[in-house]
Amino acid sequence: MIRLWMVTFLCAIWATGAWAAPRISTETEATFQKANAVFNEATRIRATDPERAEALYASSIELYQQVLSDPAVAPGAVHYNIGNAYFLSGDTGRAILHYRRAQRELPHSADVAANLGAARARVATRIESAPSSRALVVLLGWHDDIPASVRFTLGLGAFAAAWLLAAARLLLGATTARIVASRWLIASCAVTAVAAAVSLGVEYRERAGRQEAVVVADEVIGRKGPDEVSYEPSFAAPLHAGVEARIIERRADWVLVELRDGRTTWLEAGAIEVI
Repeated sequence: MIRLWMVTFLCAIWATGAWAAPRISTETEATFQKANAVFNEATRIRATDPERAEALYASSIELYQQVLSDPAVAPGAVHYNIGNAYFLSGDTGRAILHYRRAQRELPHSADVAANLGAARARVATRIESAPSSRALVVLLGWHDDIPASVRFTLGLGAFAAAWLLAAARLLLGATTARIVASRWLIASCAVTAVAAAVSLGVEYRERAGRQEAVVVADEVIGRKGPDEVSYEPSFAAPLHAGVEARIIERRADWVLVELRDGRTTWLEAGAIEVI
């Protein structure tokens, strides 16, 4: 079950001015409130009238998209709502797409992470991360839990502390016990500084590297080249909506992507959307 509290919470945020209210037009605020009302009505009747609910979810998505056109709006929470609407209407691919967009803006939101996980569990094509990626997650498990600014400050402070401790040890001298203690302190500070630097480097590479995308077509056949006639399929089965990948190359109406397990394939450009 996905978490829907954000829809109501957004109204409270808007009302208290946390969305830089002076810059947000009355029309945008009214559109947002209408989108919430339509979404909530769709959720209310979903069990008894699923066809009508699906139409209402589609209407709420259109309204939320209008809200996003206002540059004064913080997009993360709106993408979260759009993701919820797509998820509840059965569009797993676009749900993951918008949850990923929301996660970029709200990287520490437990609700975004929970709903993204629920959507990923629906994806028919199961692709495990490459072993190297899993190892990196283990080594940098705290990577996504601490803001980049805090990691930078922590690393810089640890780096400075390591040099200050080393200089003090050389200039002031110390007993054997204090030397051992200072070595441990210097080593601890150095390890912290290196870990912070690696974490920031990984984040920079992820952001500056290839574009990430999500399959939004119900299914798409991956091919060994950019043509459906000349090249045979890359895999025995098609890729289904919600599969996540990184774009390596574009050629006409085709894109070469790398899947989470490291395999590559060519997909029709219209079958995916960039996060």
